[in-house]
Amino acid sequence: MKRNVAVASLAFELNLTGNTIQLFPAGEFRANDGRPAECANWVLNESLARQVIEHLSSRQNKIVIDYEHQTLRTESNGQPAPAAGWWKGTDTVWTDAGMFAQNVEWTEAARKMIAGGEYRYISPVFAYDKKTGAVLQVLNAALTNNPALDGMNQVVLAAASRLIVQASTQPSPEKTMNEELLKLLRKLLGLADDATEADILAAAAAGGRLYAKGK
Repeated sequence: MKRNVAVASLAFELNLTGNTIQLFPAGEFRANDGRPAECANWVLNESLARQVIEHLSSRQNKIVIDYEHQTLRTESNGQPAPAAGWWKGTDTVWTDAGMFAQNVEWTEAARKMIAGGEYRYISPVFAYDKKTGAVLQVLNAALTNNPALDGMNQVVLAAASRLIVQASTQPSPEKTMNEELLKLLRKLLGLADDATEADILAAAAAGGRLYAKGK
């Protein structure tokens, strides 16, 4: 099955004026390195933003901001993934200038590094439609000086998929992923249209194991 959904990251210059960070601009945009390759531009408008914010607001846990996208790499490199900060999904807003995360709770260490100029950019990781460029979902974000993830290889893709699954998990065992999210994950992992939640979790886990073995 051809994958119509991809995962990417890009970056915006960071400042500590208050506790608000920009995640995306409004309208059409591209990364400085020429991405995306599959479509003309990434796109985020008010209608798409409402859907993204709805997904973020449904999360039970706060969204993590880590360092250099380590959350996506920790399973393969064995290194810890400390948080630089957090924000609540319900604190994600849309304005004429784009999408922003408000009331970001920075750790003391991150605040000192930002103030000291050790980190200059915030880099969201997001899923998008490869045909239209439409931003579909935000996974997390990172402080970085090198915003491009190296090729979004198999382990990063698998880790990103697991993040989506984990973000959808509710305390009640009777709560399941909604159909829209299931469709997104099937496309992201190249699974059949009738793949179950168990299939999705197994595929995400297998991707990380295969990469770790060097296959």
